Amino acid sequence: MSRAYDLVTNLTSSTALPLGERQRQLRDFSEELGWRPSYHIIEGPFVTAKANAHLVVEHGLEPAAVITFLNEATRFSELGTSEVNSLMGLSYNNLADWHLYVERERVTFCFNRAEVPVQERCEISRSDDRILRSDAFEQVAGRRPSPNFPALDEALIRTISNWKRALSAELGYAVPNENLSALFNGILFERAVEDHRRNSQEDTGMLLQEWANNPAPAVSEVIESSLRRLIGGPVPQWLLDKPKLTVFDRLDRDMVFGLLGDFYRNRFAPYKYDFSIMSKHALSRIYEHYSTILHVQASPQGSFFPILPEEELNKSYGSVYTPQFIAGFFARFLRDQMSPPFFRTLKAVDPACGSAFS
Repeated sequence: MSRAYDLVTNLTSSTALPLGERQRQLRDFSEELGWRPSYHIIEGPFVTAKANAHLVVEHGLEPAAVITFLNEATRFSELGTSEVNSLMGLSYNNLADWHLYVERERVTFCFNRAEVPVQERCEISRSDDRILRSDAFEQVAGRRPSPNFPALDEALIRTISNWKRALSAELGYAVPNENLSALFNGILFERAVEDHRRNSQEDTGMLLQEWANNPAPAVSEVIESSLRRLIGGPVPQWLLDKPKLTVFDRLDRDMVFGLLGDFYRNRFAPYKYDFSIMSKHALSRIYEHYSTILHVQASPQGSFFPILPEEELNKSYGSVYTPQFIAGFFARFLRDQMSPPFFRTLKAVDPACGSAFS
């Protein structure tokens, strides 16, 4: 009898498993088929009537794929484009290029950075479940196509870089770097809280609603108002530096609407940004673009439009970070070398910035 196939049967059942049992069976599935599960299991609004469970698995030091177990009444081939993009966003926002959809009789391998994501579809049965093994996935991943979309961290970096340069040009190249950083810090923090607090995958857009509903809004007031609603109380000054945001109150209304909207939709890929499941490593990578200095290149040729400044990346400004997966690697190494009681007493600190700092 195939234990792996029994686990697939349970995880794709029409009756959703209780949370504790679902997590146990996901771990058993990983151990049985040679996967290494991430510390992060996706729950909340992503477990729906069509998707029973999602498992993030790692290969090497970084996330390799998200495995989604579909309800037995659901066929991947019957999902609509918006449903597929919503599910595919789980792997994309986790910095994993692959998404595997497991049904009772088949598994579909999708590369989420391709315009046509489906790469292979294979049948599975009680007598043949080899395609579910991690080594079989490695063979499929080895035939990956050339990507059409940038990875999540690169898309976020492009978004911030484009807006940083555009805002500087719009405000006469006189905005200090710390003011731009305060703006993006406020937007990203609000988006993270909003995505963590929402009750469904469709419940988004609070910043845009606040901006649209206020006839004479200030950028700082909109971010603060949204955060106040989300956390249910006043926003500490150390969390949102409002004085540094007043310089942006002169911006055109439509320009600010476009700025805020670009932190919901992704201009470079068909998936929405989701900060509730986004990798800390992806977020830490944008730190280096907070510390880039903008400068305008002199040109003897005139221009009808403001010249966008260029970014100058210099590590001496402090743009050095420790990726989360590096800290995870050393933590796993130490865990394997020590007894569990002693390992649990260890404490570590990374006196720098980056996703490993937490």
